Amino acid sequence: LLSVRNAGSAVVSVSANGDVQANGTYYGAGANVGVPGQPGDLAERVDVRPDQSVEPGDVMIVDPEDADTYMKSTGAYASAVAGVVSTKPTITVGNGRTAHTALLALIGRVPVKISNENGPVERGDLLVAATLPGHAMKYDPLKDDGSTVVGIIGLALDSFEGEEETGK
Repeated sequence: LLSVRNAGSAVVSVSANGDVQANGTYYGAGANVGVPGQPGDLAERVDVRPDQSVEPGDVMIVDPEDADTYMKSTGAYASAVAGVVSTKPTITVGNGRTAHTALLALIGRVPVKISNENGPVERGDLLVAATLPGHAMKYDPLKDDGSTVVGIIGLALDSFEGEEETGK
């Protein structure tokens, strides 16, 4: 649709579907990315253990057996929490090394699979890995024996009191 060239090579181009490509570095007084009024997150495409199927909302930990690989959380109060699989990131970085990847939210607001294992979740509660693989639960300091560092996933932005044991 639009192409700026230098000696025949494209420097900046805009395709008909809106994709923008540029060689070089962006400098600007400001940049807004995303849709006004919509939550957003920054995610990285990371490698996931090939024997696991992950989906948006899954709590992920560092795989202890494979460098630079991630897996679903597998136990309560896990210390190696890396993040949550993103639903629809505003910004994506990285590509992973393999074909078995997921978008791991690094920062922002992301729906997370939740368990009421430690009781109802209130807005503002700290979230930690639950017993149920890939799920979070509210942090209960009375159940933390202090023997290891507990990985905090984030803060609950909504309450979860459903009759169901799990949700998002």
